[in-house]
Amino acid sequence: MQGCVISLVAIFAVIAFVVAIQASNRASKALAELAELRRRLDRSFVKETVTPPVEAPEPMPPPEPVIATPPPAPESEPIVIAPEPQPEPIAAFEAEPEPIVPPPTPQTPLPASPSTGSR
Repeated sequence: MQGCVISLVAIFAVIAFVVAIQASNRASKALAELAELRRRLDRSFVKETVTPPVEAPEPMPPPEPVIATPPPAPESEPIVIAPEPQPEPIAAFEAEPEPIVPPPTPQTPLPASPSTGSR
């Protein structure tokens, strides 16, 4: 029984050691990438500050205004568009009210006539 417990503890220790080594390798790679990115950023910042500013080109003078002349008036008679004629109003439709008919009353059944002959 004690041998099983000791072997399980040893297996867990080996697994923990392997996981710790892998985590350490990952962290080292991440730190190396971070350092490389910082170097690139510093280099780009230095390049931006060292280069002289580009002079802006002289602005172009504004273009001369163009004067538009209206087209010549046609010599024919002007076309007059008449408004559409309005339709005549429709007279109100007066319907006679329907006569009120009382609902039919149920008829009482006739009493059964007594049978005249009994056999």
